[in-house]
Amino acid sequence: MTEEQKQKILDLENKLPDGYRFAEVDFEKDDIEIITKTWRHHRPGDFENTKAKIRNMPYSLIKDETGFPIAYEMTDSSAICTHQYVHPDHRRKGLGNAVERDLCQKCIRLGITPNKTVETFNKEVLDASNRSPYWTRWEHDGNPVELMWTIREPKNEDHN
Repeated sequence: MTEEQKQKILDLENKLPDGYRFAEVDFEKDDIEIITKTWRHHRPGDFENTKAKIRNMPYSLIKDETGFPIAYEMTDSSAICTHQYVHPDHRRKGLGNAVERDLCQKCIRLGITPNKTVETFNKEVLDASNRSPYWTRWEHDGNPVELMWTIREPKNEDHN
């Protein structure tokens, strides 16, 4: 994200449709569990990791009138915007864009340059990101840079 793109994000008025509001995570309710379980790549032990990220890093959360977490996105320990999610019953209302823009505004105000990764199979989001005036795609020799994430798991000590 360039300095000009950061300023465009900061200048945005981020309005939500009626019935939705930006909110804080309620650590006393099921918010963390809901957020963790909707992440496509969640694994055992991620509940505490999600809680730590939300306690210590910027995030954005939209709740509906009942207080249920509907849309969210957070940053990881590398300050990468990650785990954008909108509940299926609430899609196509601009909530994904709203949480992303809110999160980016929070990052910029903290001196963090927003960046994100998108899975290569997620063509709709890749196309939207490439069209967006707020993002600059990282390229090498004219081609998009692709990152590969790996997960290490401890060996099962019970081999018998």
